[in-house]
Amino acid sequence: MNYWIFTVKGSVWGNETHTGEEIFNQRMKDQFWGLGERTPNRQSLNEGDEVVFYIAAPRKVFRGSANLASSSFVLNNTQRQQYGHGTEFYENDYGVLLKDIEIWPQPKAIEDLLPSLRFIENKEFWGGYLQGGVRQITEDDFRTIVGEKSLVEQIVTSKDIESQTEFALETHLEEFIHQNWGKINWGSKLGLYQNDEQNGR
Repeated sequence: MNYWIFTVKGSVWGNETHTGEEIFNQRMKDQFWGLGERTPNRQSLNEGDEVVFYIAAPRKVFRGSANLASSSFVLNNTQRQQYGHGTEFYENDYGVLLKDIEIWPQPKAIEDLLPSLRFIENKEFWGGYLQGGVRQITEDDFRTIVGEKSLVEQIVTSKDIESQTEFALETHLEEFIHQNWGKINWGSKLGLYQNDEQNGR
């Protein structure tokens, strides 16, 4: 599985003007994302890959996520008409189908995420890292954007919880034994071992 950023920006085509937000909303309704012949990484997009959607300036926000329901494919005439909506602006020769679409109620500004995004090495001049329409990223960066923990982080967290639980149980058991030691009777009264430095606990 690979992870991608799909970038969209406002555009003018003839007499038509569409904002990045408008294009994004339309493609989410279509459950389809259009690609050009020269779109970077077009041939590397595969069914099952995960994507996040970035709306470029002036918004500069991550807007949602989806799973690819298909690899990149060539549209037939019926699909060109279906996803073209009767206008050349939306006509594409290539594309991918989308599923499990999530449109975030609160868009995520890229400036807030910059310090944690590893694929953006130059934090001051970051715009170039999102050019080209399709950008591959690591799973860690993907999880950072969508706000999920990676599998490694989940395992570490799980181990931490287990350790804390074991410590709590051991502490409780120790306290229980200490409080009830005098009630144990195996023919003679038991006592806790003590010396100058330790009291048996």
